[in-house]
Amino acid sequence: AKAPLPTSKTVQPVTRPADPPKPVPVKTISEAHDVELSVDVREAIRIEELEEERYQPILPYVFFERGSDGIPDRYEVRSSAASLSTRLTPVQFHHRLLSVVADRLRQYPTAEITLVGTSASDDPDTTVALRRARSVASALTEGFGIAAKRLKVRSRRLPVNVSVASGAEEPLANEENRRVEIVTSIPDVLAPYRIVDTVGSMTPPSVAVRARSSDGVPIDRWSLRVNEGRVDSSSRPLTDAVVFTPDGAAARELINGGKIRLSLSGDHKGARVSDTLDLSIKTIRLIDKRRERRNDSIIERYELVVFPFRKAELTDEHRRVLEFVRSRIGKGARVRVEGCTDIIGSAEENSRISLERARAVAAELPGRVSVTGRGEPSAGQSQRLPEERMLERVVRITAVVPIE
Repeated sequence: AKAPLPTSKTVQPVTRPADPPKPVPVKTISEAHDVELSVDVREAIRIEELEEERYQPILPYVFFERGSDGIPDRYEVRSSAASLSTRLTPVQFHHRLLSVVADRLRQYPTAEITLVGTSASDDPDTTVALRRARSVASALTEGFGIAAKRLKVRSRRLPVNVSVASGAEEPLANEENRRVEIVTSIPDVLAPYRIVDTVGSMTPPSVAVRARSSDGVPIDRWSLRVNEGRVDSSSRPLTDAVVFTPDGAAARELINGGKIRLSLSGDHKGARVSDTLDLSIKTIRLIDKRRERRNDSIIERYELVVFPFRKAELTDEHRRVLEFVRSRIGKGARVRVEGCTDIIGSAEENSRISLERARAVAAELPGRVSVTGRGEPSAGQSQRLPEERMLERVVRITAVVPIE
């Protein structure tokens, strides 16, 4: 017979569950979640090849260690067959200072230079200043073949444009004051060094890259690469966009690659995750523009260095450079001026000084000029050496000049 359908009064049999098995230790495996990259561009990125003329400033100082009159190993002190590469950073270029000065002295056979040795307040022996000047003179005569009669050596206790700081920053100022200054009878000996190169200009100039996991929890210990070159990385959670802004050399390399491949990898709840995103690019080659007589421009870059410490006044050397800039760019150029500082001083004061310097330079240029004050360099930029800091006390001028 069929069993009756259960009703509310039906009593179900009760069975006693079996004893649970004893727990066995197991390794917990984190659940992996996908990660997805996205960018803030909707159309193909345009990269245009441009001719660039860069006028590399000459920082006319050789820096020394405390109590020493020996030229540090980072400086080139003998003639070399190697040419000045277009890829040298400003600091690398500075380490070739004596080679550049010797080359200029050969171009201007009537020029003479005076080498002024200085010391810092923590130098144990004040006579070291003159010995430093003699060391640079010996390098120019013995290493580069410059006649000794064209060189004069002098010394003074502290530089005229002395660096001053207190507290934890005082050693940084002392490092900058231990130097030999190069003074010339003909200003062209220390004029900016012209470097011609082909670079890329990307539109838009920056790409903001974001990463989102499927559960919304940010990844950590991540690394972002563009065409196999690392852009940024961190052990902290990736919560904000990573902004990729290639310089002229990097943008040109993107043209050679034919595309922009973004690759992100990181950790998410103990599991390794990654994603790749390809962005299409539209390239405009320099040779095609010249052949088809399309609109073309030259990028010209200038930098003004050796500002009076913590001040925005323009020097005579700055005005000579600005006179040359005005003769080059004319009124039809698009000009951007950016003031920068190093890390000595408060961030607020550095922002103010950088903007004041930029405005002082912009006032000397024709046409409409955009002005910004960057302040201090990014946290990842080295400021260990005195020349690294001095080369950040700078106003950068970028002019896009139409070719008629």
